[in-house]
Parts: sequence; structure tokens; C-alpha cells
Amino acid sequence: YSAGGVVAFEMARQLRVAGTPPAVVVLLDSRSPDLTRARRRNRSLRERLALGMHVRGHLFHLGAAGGLSLPVRWRNSYRFQKAARAVCAYRPGPYPGRVVLLRTVEDAGRLPRDLGWGRLAPKLHIIEIPGGHRSMLYPPHVQALATTLSDVLAEFVAESQDTRTSSVDAVLYPRQSRRTSG
Repeated sequence: YSAGGVVAFEMARQLRVAGTPPAVVVLLDSRSPDLTRARRRNRSLRERLALGMHVRGHLFHLGAAGGLSLPVRWRNSYRFQKAARAVCAYRPGPYPGRVVLLRTVEDAGRLPRDLGWGRLAPKLHIIEIPGGHRSMLYPPHVQALATTLSDVLAEFVAESQDTRTSSVDAVLYPRQSRRTSG
């Protein structure tokens, strides 16, 4: 979900260029690529080894290449590392559309409030939700996340219906949208 926010941001940029921008981009506690790069760059080798992800990820890669069956947590570490590298390599441009960041409160003191998106998304709206980056997806916090997400989407669907066409309709039903908007 966090790297998925970066993917959603780029998809919105590309949809805008194609003429069918989404009504809103919702990021679930996603850190911007700039913030991810800065945090990885500032992490010491000792911290990386303490986390164990770096080592397990490389061991998984070597083991998988050799045909060995390795623990699932190593596979997850490897996937996390690959996603983090991809996010760090991505250099996004600005997106002028609406972006909503659902930001967890438990991590609020350690990271910038906008998680690095303010520079890229001038129409950024931040909504704080209970829990932390991982715990927001589990009870008791997941219910608040679902309610907030539902409210955000309902607001933008209602707004797009007020304008008689929605970007979702334009993407899913391009011929109908052209007929109703023309």
C-alpha cells in the first residue's frame, strides 16, 4: 500500500496527460520518493543490519537463484527491498490534481506531516487516521481507515456527479462520457 501510493501518483499523472485525470488520488500513508531516498541515504549500515532486511533480502535472492527454498519472511524482505529501490529510482514530477494523504498519527512526530508530497502535489489534503503505518490495516484501526476512505471517495464521487461527468466514468466508459459531456 505504501509503494502503491507512488504507483497511483504516477498513474494519475499519466491519466492526466491522456486527458482522463482521476477525480482524486488517495495515498495510504505513502511516503514520497524524495522522503524515501533521504531516509535510506541517512540510515547507517548498523541500522540496516539491525533491521536484518538488507541481509535477508540478498540471501533470498542468492538462495532463489540457486533453487533453494527459503523462509517466507526472507521473501517478504526481498520484495520490500525491491519495492524500496524502485521507489527511490522514481523521479516524479508535480501533479496539479487533487491528492488526499491518509496519514497515520502514531508516526506523526518522526516524519514531515506531508510525507514529502507537498512539493509534488499543490492540492494536497492531509487527513490523520489512527494507528501506525502497519497497524492501520488491522483491527481496531482498519475500521477507521475504511470509514475515512469511504467518506473521501463519496465526497469526490458526489462532486464529480455535480459536474455531470466523472473521471471514473471517462476511464471506464469513454464513449458514454464523450456523449454526455459534448
